[in-house]
Amino acid sequence: YKTPRLVAEEILSRPSFTQALAEEAERSGKPYEKVEREARACLEEMAPVPSALAVDLMAEFGRYLYTRGFDPEIEVPPEDLERVREIGKTRPIVYLMSHKSHLDGFLLYTLFYDLDLPPVHTFGGINMSFLGLGTLGRRSGAIFIRRSFNDDPVYKLVFRAYIDYLAEKRFPLLWALEGTRSRTGKLMPPRYGLINYVVDSYVREATTDLVLMPVSIVYDQIPEVADYVAEARGIAKRPETASWFMKYISGLNNPYGRIHVRFGQGVSLAEVLGENRESLSVTRLDIQKLAFQLSVDLNNVTPVTGSAMLTYVLLAHGHRALTLAHLISELQGLLQFIRLLNLPTTGDIDLATREVLDRALSELAHTGIVAVYEDGLEPVYAVPDDAGMAAAYYRNTFVHFLVTSAIAELALLHVAETAPSDAREALHDEALRLRDLLKFEFFFDDKDAFLEKMDTELDLRCPQWRELLSGGTGGVDKILATLTPLLAAGTL
Repeated sequence: YKTPRLVAEEILSRPSFTQALAEEAERSGKPYEKVEREARACLEEMAPVPSALAVDLMAEFGRYLYTRGFDPEIEVPPEDLERVREIGKTRPIVYLMSHKSHLDGFLLYTLFYDLDLPPVHTFGGINMSFLGLGTLGRRSGAIFIRRSFNDDPVYKLVFRAYIDYLAEKRFPLLWALEGTRSRTGKLMPPRYGLINYVVDSYVREATTDLVLMPVSIVYDQIPEVADYVAEARGIAKRPETASWFMKYISGLNNPYGRIHVRFGQGVSLAEVLGENRESLSVTRLDIQKLAFQLSVDLNNVTPVTGSAMLTYVLLAHGHRALTLAHLISELQGLLQFIRLLNLPTTGDIDLATREVLDRALSELAHTGIVAVYEDGLEPVYAVPDDAGMAAAYYRNTFVHFLVTSAIAELALLHVAETAPSDAREALHDEALRLRDLLKFEFFFDDKDAFLEKMDTELDLRCPQWRELLSGGTGGVDKILATLTPLLAAGTL
């Protein structure tokens, strides 16, 4: 157990902090004593006081929550854990998790506990600090912060000093890179606020180095998906209260499948920003580039699940039903593409086996994502009319891997329709036009890297595409006939 002691005393007595408070007192015209009392109150509000007992209780509480609906064993590659342990031996780690469910923080806390990793200080919104959960959270390392504090200079000073303290003492930190839960399944744009404070702490030499480590959490199914669909249809989000939380816990008692966790490669601030901090100047653009790099890293390690593949194939046909043979055929083609690109996958991805496919279909049918019609000559499967948005959530968790090839297919059609004099240039121009159209929906590499990636994927799918491309419409038809499965319709 690594738990901080005398936090308030250490922070409030630091000369740099008392000087900052004195300057704020002079600026605001308030007595220094009043500003100091405000600072102490802010620190007591945000800083947890962990205990060994609470750490144990929170780990067991997290286990109780996720095992109500999920397999008790969380799937984590051993090589990921080995890499994280090695980094943690020499540098403090800031974990930046994807945020799909209220369970995210609880299950990571339990996972770290079971793996004997140092307990994390988890940042969360103060709206989650309600009776019971708030008390346990504060005693086990949860930092409940205000949603906005730009208009409170004292709170900002205290928060900055507290980040310095945690970095200096090498306490691991955890928060959601997106800042809030994704309601669509896709990775949302990153929030810069906490990253700003951590980078600022590094620049001011509160720590020798920090590693920002993305953590991808993927569920076979999401307990809150019905709420996300309701919000998308205009129903107001339910406020988080003690009674709401009790109802949430009772709703977890369903077969939701497994949970899969992957750790990204991580970003060292010393490597990205440089070790010479005396002349280091970090701009807002630098922070945006860093956050973008972390988002791409997070997307790259997000594994493809069986439920994502099933919903992708079914939604590509709208709400028309497929026979089992048709479904298996399309799943095999999609799996072949996934393996061709060497994409990360979960351990149970081979849906071509009847046992795995039956289990995945049964779980999706239990929650209403898939309907099974058995009154005909053979069973057929479809996404019901009212479940399209919920099914799209699972499809969207991996669709970012398919976007580049899907754009290539549309660009090839453009070449076939326009018959340009320079087919390769026209292909790239159209691909960049589509990339620009979709740049607020997906995380893309820069233009040169994007085109290089697109060409590489075409090389894998159709090695002769360059020669065929110069053959006009007939050549493009031959390329498209080779590209199986075709991805544009189901992806874009």
